[in-house]
Amino acid sequence: MQLAVAGSRLMIDGEAIKAMPAESSFAEMVSAAGISSIEFTPHASQEEFERFVRAFASSGPKFEGLSGLLKQALGESGASGIRVNEFRVVAADTVGDSGRAQARVAGEAVARALGADLGELKDALADPQKLLALIAAAEGASALQEGKAGAGNSAVPGSAPSDGAPGGAPAGGASPGGMPAASADEAGELAVFKMLGQLGQSTGKPGAPVEAQHFQQHAAALPAQGRQVLHEVVASLASESPGGAQDPQLLLKLAERLAIRIAMKRFERGDAEVDAVQQMLGRMGQEIDSLRKKLATYEERARTTEAPREDTAEELQQRFWAVLSDENKLRILLSLEVHQLPVRHIRQFLENVPRRGDVSTPRTVLEHYAEGVGDKNAETRARVTEGIADLADLYAAAGDETLERAVAAMGAQLLVEQKVELQNALSSALVQLSHLAADGRHYGALKQAMVQISALAHDRPTIANALRPRVGMESRVPHLIEEALKKPTVPQHLLDVLKEMPRAAALQTANQFNQATEKERSDLVLALANA
Repeated sequence: MQLAVAGSRLMIDGEAIKAMPAESSFAEMVSAAGISSIEFTPHASQEEFERFVRAFASSGPKFEGLSGLLKQALGESGASGIRVNEFRVVAADTVGDSGRAQARVAGEAVARALGADLGELKDALADPQKLLALIAAAEGASALQEGKAGAGNSAVPGSAPSDGAPGGAPAGGASPGGMPAASADEAGELAVFKMLGQLGQSTGKPGAPVEAQHFQQHAAALPAQGRQVLHEVVASLASESPGGAQDPQLLLKLAERLAIRIAMKRFERGDAEVDAVQQMLGRMGQEIDSLRKKLATYEERARTTEAPREDTAEELQQRFWAVLSDENKLRILLSLEVHQLPVRHIRQFLENVPRRGDVSTPRTVLEHYAEGVGDKNAETRARVTEGIADLADLYAAAGDETLERAVAAMGAQLLVEQKVELQNALSSALVQLSHLAADGRHYGALKQAMVQISALAHDRPTIANALRPRVGMESRVPHLIEEALKKPTVPQHLLDVLKEMPRAAALQTANQFNQATEKERSDLVLALANA
């Protein structure tokens, strides 16, 4: 088992554990002693463990002498079953090539102590466990550097971020992809996002292979919060790839997960609404596409028959929606920005809600969404009209009242709509809903469709005349009369529909009376006619 320290966090075999008081205290103790990791091999004996515990107990309140006590208790040879690995510190006045060489050697020692078998950067970027070790080395070295800065020493590798430093936060508050300036809480995440792009550029360049140490140098230059974010994201990906399997797409997955994390934080904090989040994810999607091209090998770039792939921005938006809680999803669906959502997100949510026995929420969401056909913005009206057409089956499934309200909203907008293309879209959607109302025996919605067509006949006769044959209500009269005769009590909405077509209804009723061969049937037809 390996215990390592990343800042104030304790890691077991490269994975951070929950920071309870005891764990945090132990991590601070080890870090203060300049220890990067402690390894317990299968050969560790009970006697060694007892000496190990006694060394901690006798180290004093500030633990400065802990490292020496452990060496004395366990011995410095590799034969001990418990091995203590220290950070190496290089004097800050070492300059020039020899200083850089010493820094490089020290960084490699730290990484190896944490279990990273250093090699090419390209290989390290496919191995989450190796990245975890490199991140921990950078974190520990940076923490030691801060502690030794006043004494004229600096831990290596890593240095304080400066303008243009690898992996540092964008200067001047700019964010990747032209995003709005980040808050202090997001500076670390955005710095990591930028760092991933720089790493992709390094691995994509032709020439000599880049060493894995390059990643550690970038990580050491990140702000402390950035290293913590990087560790959390890499650790989450490592937990999804059991057995230490390598993943050539690891860098891209890191960038995608970071993009979702940044967008989620902004949304949950209330700094960005749906449209702003989608724009942010769109810009980050462009950055990730650029990263994907940088990572492609020369042979891959030379291929002309590349398989098509889903747009990265849409993929990010889909993943963002997937990780939102149902509470946040409903908040968006009932907000004024619901019209910015892709219809597939609305459908996905509404199709899952009834499975939990909730029938009122879909009705509320659909009725709220339909109100958007009257929005003052033409693009919004067009988007909502298209959305209602795509969700038509859900409107029909929601019941007569919800479908009736949608028909009323579309008819009311058709009365005043000035754009011809929107008039056509509204007409098509109204016809679609009318057919669903007739097929589902939603007589209230069917009556509303007839009322709207009658209103259009007065103010916009051209549109009404075009709608009537498309809705085809008169051809449905025989079926409606038959439905009415089957019921003990004729629904009022069905009677109202027939009253909207008095001539066709009267002719069909007369035909039914003439064809009746039994008194009971004749009485039913007369009762319907009187009604």
